[in-house]
Amino acid sequence: AISNIGAKPVFVDIKEDLTINPLLIEKAITDKTKAIIPVHIHGNLCDLASIFSICQKYNLKLIEDASQAHGAEYDGKKIGCLGIGCFSMHTSKTLGGVGDAGIILLNDERIYKKMKKLISLENNTQELLFSKRTPCKIDAIQAAIIKVKLNYLSQFNKRKHEIAKLYNMFLNCCKVKKMELIKNSYAVYRDYCIRVDTPEKLKKFLDVFGIKTKTGYVPLHLIETFDYLGYNKGDFPVSEELSKQILCLPCFIGLNDKQIEHVCDKINEFH
Repeated sequence: AISNIGAKPVFVDIKEDLTINPLLIEKAITDKTKAIIPVHIHGNLCDLASIFSICQKYNLKLIEDASQAHGAEYDGKKIGCLGIGCFSMHTSKTLGGVGDAGIILLNDERIYKKMKKLISLENNTQELLFSKRTPCKIDAIQAAIIKVKLNYLSQFNKRKHEIAKLYNMFLNCCKVKKMELIKNSYAVYRDYCIRVDTPEKLKKFLDVFGIKTKTGYVPLHLIETFDYLGYNKGDFPVSEELSKQILCLPCFIGLNDKQIEHVCDKINEFH
């Protein structure tokens, strides 16, 4: 999205909790910087207080990527409310539709009108043909489904917290490190992540027992798409190290307590 409008994304390394490191943000700011986009990853929240303070100091926009943190709270307030809040409603999300969809939260009338114009591009074929923007208007069926599911979001997140507590209780192997959450936050556990030395081997071991897991994301600066930015291996050491250690365990609301205990037993057995 950033590149599509002719802007240049600038990456910043993360902390041990997988979220952007505020201490490194200021070092990356230049006179061309327009916004900071923190990503609430796996349902865990960024240090919004520090990031918002930096935005105010340098007069920058705050754009929260809250696609994996539906219903999360920071300091008693729902996320997505400090600046511009962006939420993906893809089928893989806790509050997902039946395809691609999304929601944007904002309280700026000027930006709202601009977004309305971009959304309406698909109603103007001539303008759309010569625009660099991508039409992204949610359809009525998707909106209706998401609206109904919204009533159950708190219930979904409550169950995910119960699942996380069970994982915390049954995962007792010293070789398994559980992710830390930022203080003053209500995380929503889109995924329950652990850190282990050999996530790929553990993944294959669990596959044998029908337990499906997923490894961590590849750091963006190591993806070919972003070669043009000129980053090199080693530029973001924490991201690179953690990407080799993360394993996301099953955390969907349909899991029952016995299944969670079974997953933990197998992980403890592996180690």
